[in-house]
Amino acid sequence: MRTRPRRYPNVHPRDLLDMAREANGAAVAAGGRGVLIRDLLIFQLKLVLDGAKGVLVFQLSIGAAVIDFILGRPALFYRVLRFSERFDLWLNLYGAAEAAAEGASEGTAEGSDGLFGASRAGSDSLLGKLEELVKQRVEPQVPAH
Repeated sequence: MRTRPRRYPNVHPRDLLDMAREANGAAVAAGGRGVLIRDLLIFQLKLVLDGAKGVLVFQLSIGAAVIDFILGRPALFYRVLRFSERFDLWLNLYGAAEAAAEGASEGTAEGSDGLFGASRAGSDSLLGKLEELVKQRVEPQVPAH
């Protein structure tokens, strides 16, 4: 089975987790408990979406493989795999931990933004779209006269 390359080849996963914990602790201390609660709710929402995707892809992959087997061409099954991969990239489930680890390795805290500090408003991820939506509501655009 082929695995994805690690983003930090010279860092042991345990060290990466320690760096993420340190950076997260700094962000939570700076932002308070509200940031922690918001981040927990966002992470739980992402987990629910990831679980629903897993159930859906499980069913779709079996159906697609059967259809491809009958038709003699493996096209549908690989479409399901591509859909699943694109969804994972969009969801970016552990992106905040990676960003926190990068901040800890560089000696900088991500600030009080928590999970929102790991995304850019308008980026092609769930948090990027949420942050863009929130900023549009907070900062309404005033039409020019």
